[in-house]
Amino acid sequence: MIGEGMKQSRAGRGTDDPLGPAASLQYDDGKGRAGVTVQLFRVDPDGYSTRQFVTCRTRDCTRAKLPDGSQVKTWELTTGKAPRVKWRQATYVSASGDMVEVNTWNAPDGDAAPVRAEPPLAGEQLKAIAMSPRWKTALGALPQAPDEESGGATRPWDSWRIGSTFAHRPKSVWDEDGRGPGLVEVRTDASRRNTGDEPVLEVRQEKVEQGGKGVIRWVVTGAGPGRTFTTITAYNAPAPDADATRTTPPLPLPHLKTAVLGNHDLSARTMEREEARR
Repeated sequence: MIGEGMKQSRAGRGTDDPLGPAASLQYDDGKGRAGVTVQLFRVDPDGYSTRQFVTCRTRDCTRAKLPDGSQVKTWELTTGKAPRVKWRQATYVSASGDMVEVNTWNAPDGDAAPVRAEPPLAGEQLKAIAMSPRWKTALGALPQAPDEESGGATRPWDSWRIGSTFAHRPKSVWDEDGRGPGLVEVRTDASRRNTGDEPVLEVRQEKVEQGGKGVIRWVVTGAGPGRTFTTITAYNAPAPDADATRTTPPLPLPHLKTAVLGNHDLSARTMEREEARR
């Protein structure tokens, strides 16, 4: 799909991975090694988060809605400080909720110094990769995403901002979607570390027996390989003893899983640097 060139440093996740399928490689067409990543998700096609995925927020951005109801967005960002890394991305969302995101940089990855003037793939090439029918088999192996109000999209978007918030405020009230405030607490157990090669994850969804009226909580505990165990508890109320203000907690389960496993991917780290710069 990418074309001629030497491909190196391949890595990937399968459809049974807790964070969903993904692939990355460093691609060299003779002008320098450049990173390319692909991630696959299933999302609620009518959800609030999905609308954010295909909304243009930068000047160098194009968005199109296709006759079959699918949407595709391409955009480009250049970091403001030296070394100036150039990042391009294409996001495709089908009418049924298949989502493919493709990224590329003019560097081996989003945290490295640039080694070439431009990323190896233009916006139209990224769009063609994102819309390729070759992803259908892997996407078909993923469960259909629940309605966003009852479970959330399966893409861990804004994990860079969630992680940054937790680092400064381990207890905070969220209302990202405007559907009511909900408390989110994070606790790290410095005495426990995942010494295995696979992520460890435990999820509980339960009523708060001694809490306010209608209060539920989602408790996610886990750790990526070599990482300390973290537990995040999210409520559908601003406090455990307050009455429920929304149907579900404010951060969907996939977002919580991503934060617990400490998975800040290349795109997320680049966005975090840009947020700090602004």
